[in-house]
Amino acid sequence: MIKLMTEITEAEMAYEFDPVLGARIYTLYNCYGNDYPFTRLWVCYNENKEITACISIMSGVATIAASAQCDFEELALFFGKDSTVDVFEIDEETGKIFNNYLNYNFTKRPIMKFFGNFEYDGSKCSIYTDVLKFSFKILKNSDPEFKDIDFISWFYDIHKRCKNQLCQIFAVKYNGKWVSTGGYYISSPISVVIGGIATEPDYRKMGFASELVKKLTHIILEQKKDPFLIAAKEDLTRFYEKLGYRRVSDEMCIEVPSDKIN
Repeated sequence: MIKLMTEITEAEMAYEFDPVLGARIYTLYNCYGNDYPFTRLWVCYNENKEITACISIMSGVATIAASAQCDFEELALFFGKDSTVDVFEIDEETGKIFNNYLNYNFTKRPIMKFFGNFEYDGSKCSIYTDVLKFSFKILKNSDPEFKDIDFISWFYDIHKRCKNQLCQIFAVKYNGKWVSTGGYYISSPISVVIGGIATEPDYRKMGFASELVKKLTHIILEQKKDPFLIAAKEDLTRFYEKLGYRRVSDEMCIEVPSDKIN
């Protein structure tokens, strides 16, 4: 049975299934619940009234955190009636089961967890919070997922997340110029996911992104939570490994064919 999510305990189950994907669902529930038209969250129960999956949809992206006991056929039929989804994000193991019913194209993104012995000794550059206009501009220019997002909508979403203490964004200033950005946009009581790492082209390979990841890792560890991140592409895993992160799983991005989208 699939029903709209109505209780915080249902959202909490999401990060018990998956600390990364579940953190996204938990964050959206805390910020929006099902009170806003652009966000919807569901939960799946089996015949024993046990939760087997938690789902969210926001801006065309469906995130699924599920156990192996989930009825994926029911889930696929449920989403087959929904024309608002462009892509599904789900862990690779359960994603392959789910996609057996859809047979769509998919890509994989490495999920990495921090395992290093960490001592943060400050930064060689100035790191600031509350620099949203710069962060949006650089992400708009470097991240394909930002191409259709306007600043007002993004600012509203970030404000909601920050207000609920589930998000924090930083930027680096070097010689009086903003050069790099990064932060975390989703978190749960046990995990925080670093993301949005981007640097102006003229200032890449100068260590600014490394400094930001170190700063963010320090903040997350101080919260006594596990730091995670999703590498945008396979080539970036070596960069994060040098900072103490290790690949633990993969996120499967199932792309809905254009003829299925109204």
